[in-house]
Amino acid sequence: MAVPGSPLEPRAQGCNDLIRTGATLVTSAADVLECLAPLAGPYAPPPLTVAEACDDGEPDDAARAAVLALLSVTPVPIDDLVRWSHVPPGQVALRCWSLNWQAVWSGMPAIG
Repeated sequence: MAVPGSPLEPRAQGCNDLIRTGATLVTSAADVLECLAPLAGPYAPPPLTVAEACDDGEPDDAARAAVLALLSVTPVPIDDLVRWSHVPPGQVALRCWSLNWQAVWSGMPAIG
Protein backbone atom coordinates (compact mmCIF):
# COMPACT_ATOMS: atom_id res chain seq x y z
CA MET A 1 0.00 0.00 0.00
CA ALA A 2 1.21 3.51 -0.77
CA VAL A 3 -0.20 7.03 -0.73
CA PRO A 4 0.56 8.92 -3.94
CA GLY A 5 2.46 12.19 -3.90
CA SER A 6 3.14 14.97 -6.34
CA PRO A 7 5.50 13.93 -9.13
CA LEU A 8 7.22 17.28 -8.61
CA GLU A 9 7.97 16.53 -4.94
CA PRO A 10 11.24 14.60 -4.46
CA ARG A 11 10.06 13.22 -1.09
CA ALA A 12 7.13 11.45 -2.83
CA GLN A 13 9.39 9.48 -5.15
CA GLY A 14 9.46 6.38 -2.93
CA CYS A 15 5.66 6.09 -2.66
CA ASN A 16 5.17 6.81 -6.34
CA ASP A 17 7.76 4.14 -7.22
CA LEU A 18 5.94 1.62 -5.03
CA ILE A 19 2.67 2.35 -6.82
CA ARG A 20 4.37 2.08 -10.21
CA THR A 21 5.71 -1.37 -9.26
CA GLY A 22 2.36 -2.72 -8.07
CA ALA A 23 1.61 -1.43 -4.57
CA THR A 24 -2.04 -0.75 -3.80
CA LEU A 25 -2.93 2.90 -4.27
CA VAL A 26 -4.36 4.33 -1.03
CA THR A 27 -6.39 7.52 -1.05
CA SER A 28 -8.62 6.91 2.00
CA ALA A 29 -9.08 4.74 5.06
CA ALA A 30 -11.61 2.72 3.06
CA ASP A 31 -8.82 1.68 0.67
CA VAL A 32 -6.78 0.33 3.60
CA LEU A 33 -9.76 -1.57 5.03
CA GLU A 34 -10.54 -3.03 1.62
CA CYS A 35 -6.95 -4.20 1.26
CA LEU A 36 -6.86 -5.77 4.74
CA ALA A 37 -10.33 -7.39 4.60
CA PRO A 38 -9.11 -10.71 3.12
CA LEU A 39 -6.72 -11.12 6.06
CA ALA A 40 -9.60 -11.10 8.58
CA GLY A 41 -11.35 -14.02 6.90
CA PRO A 42 -14.62 -15.12 8.49
CA TYR A 43 -13.82 -13.18 11.68
CA ALA A 44 -14.18 -9.78 10.05
CA PRO A 45 -16.61 -7.51 11.87
CA PRO A 46 -19.36 -5.92 9.80
CA PRO A 47 -18.18 -2.74 8.10
CA LEU A 48 -18.88 0.54 9.91
CA THR A 49 -19.82 3.84 8.38
CA VAL A 50 -17.45 6.73 9.09
CA ALA A 51 -20.00 8.17 11.52
CA GLU A 52 -20.23 4.87 13.42
CA ALA A 53 -16.46 4.48 13.56
CA CYS A 54 -15.95 8.00 14.93
CA ASP A 55 -18.83 8.01 17.42
CA ASP A 56 -17.40 7.46 20.89
CA GLY A 57 -20.50 8.83 22.58
CA GLU A 58 -20.60 11.34 25.39
CA PRO A 59 -18.06 10.81 28.15
CA ASP A 60 -19.67 9.41 31.27
CA ASP A 61 -18.54 10.12 34.84
CA ALA A 62 -16.24 7.08 34.89
CA ALA A 63 -14.52 8.19 31.67
CA ARG A 64 -14.10 11.72 33.03
CA ALA A 65 -12.63 10.38 36.26
CA ALA A 66 -10.26 8.02 34.43
CA VAL A 67 -8.86 10.83 32.28
CA LEU A 68 -8.63 13.33 35.16
CA ALA A 69 -6.77 10.79 37.31
CA LEU A 70 -4.00 10.62 34.70
CA LEU A 71 -3.47 14.37 34.39
CA SER A 72 -0.81 16.24 36.32
CA VAL A 73 1.43 19.27 35.94
CA THR A 74 3.63 17.15 33.66
CA PRO A 75 2.36 17.08 30.05
CA VAL A 76 1.02 13.70 28.97
CA PRO A 77 0.62 12.79 25.27
CA ILE A 78 -3.03 12.21 24.37
CA ASP A 79 -2.16 8.76 22.96
CA ASP A 80 -0.91 7.77 26.43
CA LEU A 81 -4.12 9.08 28.02
CA VAL A 82 -6.15 6.89 25.66
CA ARG A 83 -3.97 3.84 26.27
CA TRP A 84 -3.83 4.17 30.05
CA SER A 85 -7.43 5.24 30.66
CA HIS A 86 -9.06 2.66 28.34
CA VAL A 87 -11.43 5.47 27.30
CA PRO A 88 -12.25 5.86 23.56
CA PRO A 89 -10.06 8.47 21.81
CA GLY A 90 -12.98 10.77 21.00
CA GLN A 91 -14.00 10.94 24.64
CA VAL A 92 -10.43 11.66 25.79
CA ALA A 93 -10.11 14.42 23.19
CA LEU A 94 -13.47 15.89 24.20
CA ARG A 95 -12.49 15.84 27.88
CA CYS A 96 -9.13 17.54 27.15
CA TRP A 97 -10.86 20.14 25.00
CA SER A 98 -13.41 20.76 27.75
CA LEU A 99 -10.68 21.15 30.39
CA ASN A 100 -8.77 23.53 28.13
CA TRP A 101 -11.82 25.78 27.70
CA GLN A 102 -12.57 25.65 31.42
CA ALA A 103 -9.04 26.91 32.04
CA VAL A 104 -9.45 29.71 29.47
CA TRP A 105 -12.77 30.80 30.93
CA SER A 106 -11.43 30.79 34.49
CA GLY A 107 -8.32 32.77 33.55
CA MET A 108 -5.91 29.86 34.13
CA PRO A 109 -3.23 28.99 31.56
CA ALA A 110 -4.60 26.74 28.85
CA ILE A 111 -3.26 23.22 28.21
CA GLY A 112 -0.86 22.93 25.28
